[in-house]
Amino acid sequence: MTHPKKDDPPKKVIAELGRRGDEYAWLERKMVDWGDGEPKETFVPGQPDGAFALGILDDGKIPLVHQYRPFNGGWHYELPGGIIEETDSIEDAALRELEEEAGYRAAEIEPLILSYWVNSNLLSKSSLFVARKLVKTERKLDSGEAEMEVVLVTPTQLWEMVLDGTITHAATIIATLLAKERGFLKIEKSELKKGHPF
Repeated sequence: MTHPKKDDPPKKVIAELGRRGDEYAWLERKMVDWGDGEPKETFVPGQPDGAFALGILDDGKIPLVHQYRPFNGGWHYELPGGIIEETDSIEDAALRELEEEAGYRAAEIEPLILSYWVNSNLLSKSSLFVARKLVKTERKLDSGEAEMEVVLVTPTQLWEMVLDGTITHAATIIATLLAKERGFLKIEKSELKKGHPF
């Protein structure tokens, strides 16, 4: 099977027709030729890019946030993270969210992945970091985050929460897999399959 040249894509955006929504979520209207030569109006969802931090305390534990997500209909365990503001660098956004949501300031931050598409049909990217040398500070929660609590887990507990489906948040799953692969997380085999309290 032959593929078209990279500069000759098989599908093309013919025209931009505008955007509806707000700064947190929107739909972009586009005319798209899906390869049949007959452009169709297509709606593409978008949301701001995000940054998340896997923080590692001196004792090896990792702060997660436990919060209610109304659109997903339940409580979720996630890494601290949020929107990258226009005035932020990606690293600054991850550091700010770690401190605001979990109450830890990091002296060191290192990228796990600087940019990936959240979904191939969603106009949004996320960036993931490992943060170390954490110092406890005060949390600064937004008005809609009053119920958010911080939970400290061991690397092994985090790993098991990903493997057993307790954690369903994509950025947290990806960060955990990358952090383990790159040696940031030490998984204690003797603790595996003993379960976790969450």
